[in-house]
Amino acid sequence: GAEHQGRAEDAGQARFHAIADYTYDWESWYDPKGRLIWVNPSVERMTGYTPAECFMMHNFPLPLVSEEDMKKTEREFIHGLRGFSGRDVEFRVKCKDGTLFWAAINWQPIYGNDSEYLGIRSSIRDITAIKEGEMVLRSTLEELKMSEEMQRRYLSEAKDEQARLVSLLSAMTVGILFVGSDNQIVYYNPTFLRIWRVKENIDLTGTSPDNVLMHSENILSRPDHLSRHILQVMDTHEVSESDEIYMADGRIVTQLSYPVRDKEGRFTGRLWLYED
Repeated sequence: GAEHQGRAEDAGQARFHAIADYTYDWESWYDPKGRLIWVNPSVERMTGYTPAECFMMHNFPLPLVSEEDMKKTEREFIHGLRGFSGRDVEFRVKCKDGTLFWAAINWQPIYGNDSEYLGIRSSIRDITAIKEGEMVLRSTLEELKMSEEMQRRYLSEAKDEQARLVSLLSAMTVGILFVGSDNQIVYYNPTFLRIWRVKENIDLTGTSPDNVLMHSENILSRPDHLSRHILQVMDTHEVSESDEIYMADGRIVTQLSYPVRDKEGRFTGRLWLYED
């Protein structure tokens, strides 16, 4: 019986390592006092530090947190050790070579079979591309606001300003779709057509956004998920949460949208932004 139990435990550990060690994100396990029990090899790919070096650090992973984010991250770490879950806490990580990257951490408490508190498990992913995309989006929105104001103040320069803005949006690597308050497409840039694989000779202006999927050569792996998300967003006049659209060919497209209002605050439509 004891021998059989031992083999079962060995098999369980082997399955654990087969899954956890090869998880793409940086996974860690800390005991109730905050000491590192286990960290998977992804930490070296993301930070340059080997698991062995991580075990040698005092208060890991705090030594890898940038000074600007230290207080917030330390406070969240203590909160997690008290048995609370956390989601999408953002901070900057200092790599071994001195570079920084933006990370988001999720964690949850771990309990044994007898409900004994065993510590917390955390999962950290690199969100640098997302943060950089947000900066580009904010810059784009500022450009759109500036353009609107310029058109009101200098009607004689409206055509030149519009041409400059269209050139800017056309050159962007972010796909842009503007849908008016009547749910008709007003504008889209070439990157949007490339991401959704819609032929350039098809004119979507003045049609419903549903036509995008009709003309798209993409196949969605979860079309019902996309429909639910869009309907939920359309029911509000708030900024949407970033959403991931999974294509059947393996690509992942991030989707984010902002409500657009005129100078009087009236809702005039919604700006959708996509990145492959």
